[in-house]
Amino acid sequence: MGRLRLFLALLIVDWTLGTPGVGVETRTSSNDVMSWVYGVAFLALIATLGLTWRGKRFAGPLALAVGAVAALLAVADLFGLTAGQPAPAAMVVVDVGGIAVSAAIVWIATRLGRTTPLTA
Repeated sequence: MGRLRLFLALLIVDWTLGTPGVGVETRTSSNDVMSWVYGVAFLALIATLGLTWRGKRFAGPLALAVGAVAALLAVADLFGLTAGQPAPAAMVVVDVGGIAVSAAIVWIATRLGRTTPLTA
């Protein structure tokens, strides 16, 4: 679980860097739907990190979903589908980092399911 916690924390840092006014993101979005999508994904990320300590049974599947959604959002942002305009150079670096961290989360989450038996 330690590696999963590390990569979940790295994803929090990556998403913080991609927040307008906080990190390197310079685009402003008027798309309320994407704000909700990012908000729900961030809350799921926080919940997953919390479940790595308390609800280990659910941490793996939720981490798999969070990693897949994070990778999908980063790829969509690279192509300008989330903000309506292409990502600036600094955000490309943040998005590529997010894709790498998301891939690591998905990889760890798939391995976690094989080594941790689901007991009732």
